[in-house]
Amino acid sequence: SRKQQVFETVHTILDGASDQRQAEQRLQAAGFELYQRSHTWGIRDMSSGRRYRLRTLGLQLSFDRLLVRAQLAPEPHLDSRAADLLAARAAQVIERFDRDDR
Repeated sequence: SRKQQVFETVHTILDGASDQRQAEQRLQAAGFELYQRSHTWGIRDMSSGRRYRLRTLGLQLSFDRLLVRAQLAPEPHLDSRAADLLAARAAQVIERFDRDDR
């Protein structure tokens, strides 16, 4: 059935994505759109316009795990030297900006 096809496709995408943004991009490429109505999340089939609630499809747990994975993902590492260079460059730009005001 179409509902089973939607389940399999969306389940694969949700379990393979690292965050919600990535999941939304993959869903869109597959012809689906993630939507939220109040506290209820669902999927809209963009070809037919039909909506499926994640809970009804049995995918709420997969979606919740995706959100947890996104929260637990480490922040991108910023080399302290790079941060120092950025701070120094920002100070130069600000200083030049202040001189132009005089």
